Amino acid sequence: QIIDGTPILKGIDQPTEVLNLIGLAIFPTMISMLTISMSTRLIGPTKTAVLGVFEPLTGILVGTLMFAEPMTANILVGIAICIAAVLFMVVSERKA
Repeated sequence: QIIDGTPILKGIDQPTEVLNLIGLAIFPTMISMLTISMSTRLIGPTKTAVLGVFEPLTGILVGTLMFAEPMTANILVGIAICIAAVLFMVVSERKA
């Protein structure tokens, strides 16, 4: 009941639904942390960070193509900022 008075767990009525929700929160987080630590060890922290910037772009691409989510101007600006940040990191690393 944060803003409009709607209970936080509205629609989650069964204990199995609560367990599913907890599992959905824990297992993807564990897999993500494991793969990030493996990537850091295998390819280094800088390359891992650069590739990590593209994770939201992959989510946007999947959402747009598979689930017909709208591609708005704000999303396009966010994509441009992500790509500019990666380019900046790559170019500044080569100069150093």
